[in-house]
Amino acid sequence: IMAIVYSLKTNSWKQIHNVPSNTRFTRDSGAFADGALYWLGINKPVDINDTCCKDFLVVFDLGLDQFKEILIPAMKGPVISFSTRCVDSDGRSLCIIDSYPDCHTDLWLMNNSGAEIPWSKLLSVENHRTQPFRFFRPVYFSRSGESVLLEVDNSKLVWYDLGKKAVKNF
Repeated sequence: IMAIVYSLKTNSWKQIHNVPSNTRFTRDSGAFADGALYWLGINKPVDINDTCCKDFLVVFDLGLDQFKEILIPAMKGPVISFSTRCVDSDGRSLCIIDSYPDCHTDLWLMNNSGAEIPWSKLLSVENHRTQPFRFFRPVYFSRSGESVLLEVDNSKLVWYDLGKKAVKNF
């Protein structure tokens, strides 16, 4: 299996031959972070009722023109057909959002390369109809690492203080 990549810098196409052969990309869009493109990958046949098979990321390092795979945390919650997992980024930091409808949403952050624990759960928000928001995605992680700017319900921005577990309108 190979990928064909276009370079704006050289104005040419290049064949990349190290695409993992047992990998299928999900239909979800990928994310760019820290010089690489990331997609959720599936390494076994897709079963419409089996959402937990997305257990790694396929990474294309733009500097090295190489593919690799990174293990990600297993989904932990009531995995039903409406549960979703997506990958997102603010350009610097990569995260995974696991959404379990009418239960909770988890936000995982990828730690720096070489970290002993590659992923940390940044926050978990209970999803109830009485909660102030039902959907969120990270827009920006503060340089201090103490807060994250969240887009809420596709309509507003809030700062979430990770230590205090508090929301502040932006």
